[in-house]
Amino acid sequence: MSVLGIVAEYNPPHNGHKKHIALAKERVNPAETNVILSPCFTQRGEMAMLSPWERARGALDMGADAVFMLPVRCVLRDAEHYAAAAVDRLAKTGVTHLAFGAENDDLKLLLRAAEATEGNKLRDALRKRLAEGTGYPRAMAEAAAEVMPEAAEVLGKPNNILAVCYLRAILRDHPEMEPVVIRRDGSYHAGNIDPENPGAGAVRAAVRSGDYGTAFSAVPEETEKMIRRAALDRTLPDESRADILLREKWLTLGERRKELPDLSEGIEDRMDKAVRTRGTRAEMLDAACGRRYSRARMSRLLACAMTGIRADSPEPEEILLLGLRGEAHVWREKSAKVISSLKQVEDLPEWAAEIESMRVWGECAGRDEGWFYREKVVRV
Repeated sequence: MSVLGIVAEYNPPHNGHKKHIALAKERVNPAETNVILSPCFTQRGEMAMLSPWERARGALDMGADAVFMLPVRCVLRDAEHYAAAAVDRLAKTGVTHLAFGAENDDLKLLLRAAEATEGNKLRDALRKRLAEGTGYPRAMAEAAAEVMPEAAEVLGKPNNILAVCYLRAILRDHPEMEPVVIRRDGSYHAGNIDPENPGAGAVRAAVRSGDYGTAFSAVPEETEKMIRRAALDRTLPDESRADILLREKWLTLGERRKELPDLSEGIEDRMDKAVRTRGTRAEMLDAACGRRYSRARMSRLLACAMTGIRADSPEPEEILLLGLRGEAHVWREKSAKVISSLKQVEDLPEWAAEIESMRVWGECAGRDEGWFYREKVVRV
């Protein structure tokens, strides 16, 4: 029995995501499709536009059968750690095939890049560059060029980088899992919206600017309904409120800033100066970033400060189920510790950062205290 797995953020769910699921299911013909979804924060350290349960509903509407959540501690990491955590948790739900997008859909080339960059030489070169403060994408591309020149061009594209990280995780930890690469059409960073192959960033920008017609041309009907409802209820995250909360959180950390994950020498002092002298989160990042410190890395640092994540914060063993189609599912027969509500783990210390991230997001999105405890598994 084939079980398709997809790692996603769906921020928000759009037509490109729907196309990706359809193509992957066509290739694999799975008995079911499991999606693992980012929580209230994304891998680039930004607040998601919609809650995990809303985005889970969007995933089910696009063809998923079960939707799980990847803990925020796993999400706010570089691509290598993010991919490894996601692949591992999907494997625990019985996934046999992992589908992912890439600018280059030559699986043999991507596999060669993954294999060539798996050795100690690559890890040493990568660690050196990361320790110097080079952002992960550039560090990986430069390190890969040392051990496999042809990989340098492949690893110059964001989706290709993530694809190779997925493949490395499969080769290293889950060789029984079969990779399925789907060509990524359109540009991740495109400012204009192509309704068939949109970039999620452009969709979010259109919503924030009030250009709903353009945004809705690129999303399924269910996503449009959710965004309309959130806009009318004023439950989309308020960036100005997030800026204020971020400063408050950062300034109360004091010496505990040194406990934040993925620090290198001087990085917390650089960010501290930016937080104290700049007004908005975007301005803080503009001031703190540079060749040595990528924007994504610094953004994750701020998100960790907001959510209480430390370098030694443990990862939860349990997997939160967000959405479900029907009842009979392969994961029920597996050893994965699946939970259906955050109420089940509210007193577990390894879930403290997860719950705090929900609380922070809810405060910025106009949700009441403890809103996440009342959320139930979305069913269709």
